[in-house]
Parts: sequence; C-alpha cells; structure tokens
Amino acid sequence: MPRDENTLLSNWRTNANLNVLDGKDQIVVGRVKKIFLEGTDDDNLGAIEIQPVYPENQTTIVAYPFFPNTTSYPLLEEIVLCNKLPSEFLGVSEASEKYYYMGVVNVWNNPHVNFYPSPRTTSGNIPTTERKSYQDVAAGSTINIDPTLSDNYPATQGTFEERNNIHPLQPYLGDTIYQGRFGNSIRLGSTANPTNTSWSSVGKNGDPIIVLRNGQSNLPSDPWKPIVENINDDPSSIYLTSTQKLPISTQNSTFTSYQNPPSSPNQYEGAQVIINSDRLVFNAKKDHVLISGEKSVNLSSNGTLNFDTKNFIIDVGQNIKLGSKNASQSLILGDKFLFDLNQVMESLSFLCKMLQTEQIWPAGVPVPAANIITAATACEGLINTFQQRIESYKSKTSFTD
Repeated sequence: MPRDENTLLSNWRTNANLNVLDGKDQIVVGRVKKIFLEGTDDDNLGAIEIQPVYPENQTTIVAYPFFPNTTSYPLLEEIVLCNKLPSEFLGVSEASEKYYYMGVVNVWNNPHVNFYPSPRTTSGNIPTTERKSYQDVAAGSTINIDPTLSDNYPATQGTFEERNNIHPLQPYLGDTIYQGRFGNSIRLGSTANPTNTSWSSVGKNGDPIIVLRNGQSNLPSDPWKPIVENINDDPSSIYLTSTQKLPISTQNSTFTSYQNPPSSPNQYEGAQVIINSDRLVFNAKKDHVLISGEKSVNLSSNGTLNFDTKNFIIDVGQNIKLGSKNASQSLILGDKFLFDLNQVMESLSFLCKMLQTEQIWPAGVPVPAANIITAATACEGLINTFQQRIESYKSKTSFTD
C-alpha cells in the first residue's frame, strides 16, 4: 500500500536534490554504486544510486526501475542507462521528475555479469587485485576478486557470487531469449535446422519451440562460448514442441504391457510437452490431479509402482489384465462364489452323515459298511473346516464387480 503523501513527498524531495546535475540531463549513463533491495521501504525497493559516466564525477543520482512487471536488477559497478521521466507527484509539483533505469549495458555480452569499474580508480584494469585488463575480460577471462574484499568490489556483493561457468545461450535468427544471471533461461525459438542439433533433426525452420531450462551442463572450457540446451544433461527443463523430435533418454520405455506400443518419446515427431529433472512432484493442494490420454496413460518404473491411499477404485469398461497383456484366466466374484459353494458343501455334509449309517446285507444280515463310513466321516470333517473358514477367504481391501 502507498505510504502517506507527506512521507512520499519528503522522500521525493531528498532524492530530487540528488538527481540534479545541471538541470538538462534527461538521459544519464551511470555506474551503479548502491542498490536498495533487502531492508528498505517499499518506496525505494529496487532503486539504485549511480555516478555518471559522462562526465565521470562523484555526483550521486537515484534511479528507479522503469518496468513495473519485469525488472533485471543490476550489480555494483555495472553500467545502466537512465531517463528522467514523470514521478508519482506529477501535477503536485513543477519539478515532478525522477530518473528511471532501463537495464544493464551489455558491456561484456554475457548474461552473468557486466562489471566495469571506473578506469580512474583502477588504473585501467578490473580491480588491481585481479591483474586483468579490460581486454583480458573481453576475451573471456573472468573477474575473480579476492573474497576478503568488501562488498564495494564487483564479485563479492551480498548474496551474489561471480562464477566462471555461466555461459550465454547460442541464439538463432528470430529467437527471443530471456536469460538469468545463474544459468537459467527461456527460449522462444524454432527448429533452426541445420545449424541446431540439440533438440531436433526434423521439423521445418520456423516451427515453434519453447525451452525453459534451469542450470547448465557439459560446458566448454571457454566461459564466453555460447551453448545450447541439453535435454538429457541440464538439471531441470521443460520443452514445448510443435513438429520437433527430441533426443531425450527416458529411464524406462519398454512398453511390454502394450499390444501396440506407443512411440518412444525420443522418436515421436509432433506436439508434445516434456518435463525432465531428477525428481517430479505434482501436488494439488485443494482439488484433483487429473491425467488423461486419448490412447493410453503409461506409468513405468525400473523399481516399483506404489499406491498409498485409503481407497483404490478402478472403473473399467471392458477388460482388466493382471500379470500379462495376454492374461486370459477370469477372476471370480468371491462373495457369490463362496455363498454358492457353501450350499454345495451343506448338501455334501448331509450326504456324508447319511453315509455314516450305511449298512451292507451279506447273507441277509445287516453289517456296517466300514470303508464307506470312514470316508464319509473324514469328508464331513473337511467340509466343516472349510465352512468355518469361508469369511477368512474374503479380501478385506480388494473388491471386484
């Protein structure tokens, strides 16, 4: 929320005094000397203090981010372009202007850092402790500042630490590329054959592709050399294709459960979305996770498939195959089968009891049929045991219809 007008006006007047050069400088190129990020009020969040490069002097100017939605914050000793434009007090005061910075001047043509300390204070070199000339840095030599120095030196400021393994992306004609300082990027590009073999050997030039990548891999030794994305080696990436065929290596793509297997991800040509990382988490905080496919949904693993849930429901219109795609043995309805089998057992039990009194009549004298009685008694014992265990045969968790 905006602060009260008196506070805003007071801050503006203070900054306006700092922003006065000779009253005519609408455009200023300045070297960043201070950045307001953490621990500052919302009025100055993202603001910077600069010293003009033309002419170089000690005058301090406060500048604010120009773009409200996308801002790339500079680092100390980087050079920015600033314009004097209307302030929040337009209509309140005649002097209602302040400086806004547009972005960092791409001195070294590298998304990681573009430090350029004042030659006046460094005797023409990137800080004297570095012992590298501007020509060395332009040729790709990194600025490795002594870590014991204060935050006033380029490579040791706040949470930022310069690295020598951050490479720019290789651009292709027509690309729109957004690159962070830390090896993360978004490419809005196209197939770009035959120059690019990193994401497709097929597809027509001009067919769109979007690549979101976080982290770099398989880097060349020269830190200034541009690279292309690598779907298999980059730590995390998302590819949105149109006609391309991506050379992704999946962990499991045997598809032995299929009568007509689908194309492997690295063989499919057409629109697909691939998410690739060491671990994937899909979490719906309030509602469902829905996965659907016109032909199939495949879940494969080199280890196990695990389901931890209170209820597991499968509603299938035709067949459920367990154990093999060629499974042909039918499952039974446990409750109905055991009920009918119990009826048969009761009839057999009655028959066994009748047989236990069976007699034979040799020479007209009744004699017990010992062999029949013994067999009938044993059979009745088995039947009684089975009937007592009928409920225990039923699964308490799995049901079929």
